[in-house]
Amino acid sequence: MPKDWRERRKQPEPLDTWEVLAEEFEQNGRGDELPTDFDPFANECLARKAAYDRDATPANRKAWEIAERAAEEKLFNEFHKHSRTALCFSGGGVRSATFGLGVMQGLAGLFGEMDSPVPEFDYLSTVSGGGYLGGWFSAWAARAGGAAPARSRPGWTAPAPRPQ
Repeated sequence: MPKDWRERRKQPEPLDTWEVLAEEFEQNGRGDELPTDFDPFANECLARKAAYDRDATPANRKAWEIAERAAEEKLFNEFHKHSRTALCFSGGGVRSATFGLGVMQGLAGLFGEMDSPVPEFDYLSTVSGGGYLGGWFSAWAARAGGAAPARSRPGWTAPAPRPQ
């Protein structure tokens, strides 16, 4: 097992949840990087895990769990220092996907074509029927080079203003 937690990402073994979240923090497209004072927590966690893998005693398990909790706490504190937003669509089949599409269209046109808040969301979370919309939106954004539909669809215009 590598001694540096960032090197472990290159290994074929599955990552622990905190490692996935740490990678997500640094790969979010905003240029965020975890501070160097996170590294000792992460590396200690890996060292304790390696010790447990070599000798699966209750004491080694407890030491690994304590180190993992410390790394997670440090990581979550960093997440809370950087605001994130999410667009979430719930389940309910095609009806919920249709409703969600209306919400997304409304958000896309809320402030005009170029000021849509849709591209500013950091995460997209879907469940069940919301997955129809999430899958469509993710594919569309990927084809457009990461741009939101409001900014990438040829001929798209904002909805007409509401009557006063």
